[in-house]
Amino acid sequence: MKRTVLVGHPSISWRTWIKENRGQQDFLCLDPSDAAFGQPATLTLFRGDRHLYQRFYGSLDPSRAPHVLFAALVEALSHSDRDLLIQLFVYRVTPLLRQTLQLMLQHINADVIYIPDELRDAVPEGQVLIGIDKSFPNLVQIAQRKAQWLDLLERCEDHVVDLNETRLEGARLGAGKRLSNGQKEKLGIDRAYAETIGSSLFIVSDDEYDERTISRAMDFSHTNRVSLAAPELYHGALCAFSKVSGEDFGFGMIDHIDFEKMKAIVRCTAIPPVPVPILRIGSLRIDDQGNEHGELKPWQV
Repeated sequence: MKRTVLVGHPSISWRTWIKENRGQQDFLCLDPSDAAFGQPATLTLFRGDRHLYQRFYGSLDPSRAPHVLFAALVEALSHSDRDLLIQLFVYRVTPLLRQTLQLMLQHINADVIYIPDELRDAVPEGQVLIGIDKSFPNLVQIAQRKAQWLDLLERCEDHVVDLNETRLEGARLGAGKRLSNGQKEKLGIDRAYAETIGSSLFIVSDDEYDERTISRAMDFSHTNRVSLAAPELYHGALCAFSKVSGEDFGFGMIDHIDFEKMKAIVRCTAIPPVPVPILRIGSLRIDDQGNEHGELKPWQV
């Protein structure tokens, strides 16, 4: 089996080169920002036009969750027993992405690595290819992704996910011990959702709290820092339904979360009704018209 790797750069696009040179190889796209071959913010292994494996990423930024990139690579390699063409993420020279790239290249053990001229010094083991297409302007890329988001939303159906029975991934929410209604009422944050995560207190609320209330809540919960989030930050967040094994079986977006009932109203490609062992939450948000509303800060929600 031959493995060929393409390393991206913000100024170039591999789209035409892949179409002209892929042939009958399996194709693994590990660039979450690429909308040329399907839904962005996912990592996909193709055989022909068929998906052999797909992993939710939930962001366009490769530095957001490099551990997910590597996990998807490992899993995808186990599904392919043919010659394989791998398109890696758009590489920017940062310490995190440099180490992520090195780790992935070591694991792939590629027969050949192709890079654009812009990466000649950053990726010395790569073979430089001249004449690669320039990337489209940012507005064109946004329009391409919008078309994919609209296609995704067309295939979605409404779901109600009980967060009391679902494990959450990709978000701060659900990682700690929830404060009871009695405890919140005593602290004066009775309309909020609150949980403790180690030495941190996480509060989701539309209300604004004064310093005294926050200080009392931290003393009561034996925490030394607090994180605040508004419920609307979850609106439109990309998400995926996943099995206990980690296999994704539906993609979509969160419409909103009812924190009083702990129910997430979700639009997803899975066919309802269906149990949701794991709800993966991304950092990129979209609206009903397929417009992107930016990435949430890491662990903001």
